[in-house]
Amino acid sequence: MVDIRKLQPAWFDHRTDIPQWICSGIAYVVAEWAVLERELEELIRILMDGEIQQVRILVNNMNVRTRVQTAANLIQALMVLKKLKRRDRTRLNNLGKKIETAQNKRDMLAHGLWSKHEGKWHVLRLRQSRPTPQLRRSIEQLSRAVLPQRELITPEKLNSIAREIVSVAKRIEVFCRYLLRSLTSLRNPPPQYTRRRRDYRPRRRKKARSRRARSLRP
Repeated sequence: MVDIRKLQPAWFDHRTDIPQWICSGIAYVVAEWAVLERELEELIRILMDGEIQQVRILVNNMNVRTRVQTAANLIQALMVLKKLKRRDRTRLNNLGKKIETAQNKRDMLAHGLWSKHEGKWHVLRLRQSRPTPQLRRSIEQLSRAVLPQRELITPEKLNSIAREIVSVAKRIEVFCRYLLRSLTSLRNPPPQYTRRRRDYRPRRRKKARSRRARSLRP
C-alpha cells in the first residue's frame, strides 16, 4: 500500500497579492511565448509557400503542439517531392522536444496558483506527473492532480525560463532561414521583422573597491 505521507504534502494557501517582480516575470515569459508561436506560424508559412494572411487564418486556432505536428506533416510532404530530406524532419522533431520542455515551464507560471511558504514564493504545479523517489518501490510517478507539487520561484528562475523560450524561438528562426535557402522556388517572400528582445542575461555585479585601493587613489 502506498504511504502518501512520505511525500509530506504541505498546505497551500493560494493568493494573488504577488509582488511586482513575479508579475513582470510572468508577463515577459508570456510575451516571449507569443513570439515563439509566431515563429512556428512563419515556419508553416515557409513550408506551405503561403501568403501571410492566408496562413495566419489557417493557424489561428492551432495550439503549439498542433503547429509543430502540422509543420512535421508539411516536411514529410516535401520529402516525398524530394525537396527536403530526412534530417530536416529529425531537426524539427528535436525542436519539438525543446518546445515541449519550454511549454511545461511556461504553463507552470501561466496556469499555476501562487503562495508564500517560509517567506519564499512558490507556484503550485497541477499538471502532468511528479517524480516520487520516496515511493520508488510502489510507484515511480504520481499525477499532480493526485498530489500537487510546490515549486520555488526566484527572479533568477523567471529570467532563466524566459531565456529558454527565447533560445527555442531563435532555433525555430534559424531553421526557417535554412528552409528559405533550401526551398529555392518559393513565391512568397518572408516578412521583415526586427525581432528586438529584452536582455535576460544576469547582470554583473560591480566589484567593491578595497579600502587600500581607495586610499591609493590620487
